[in-house]
Amino acid sequence: MFELVDWLETNLGKILKSKSA
Repeated sequence: MFELVDWLETNLGKILKSKSA
């Protein structure tokens, strides 16, 4: 479960950074 949360956090962070940039 923790691995999934970490995976989502990483991917969501990349998406947010891409949109912000």
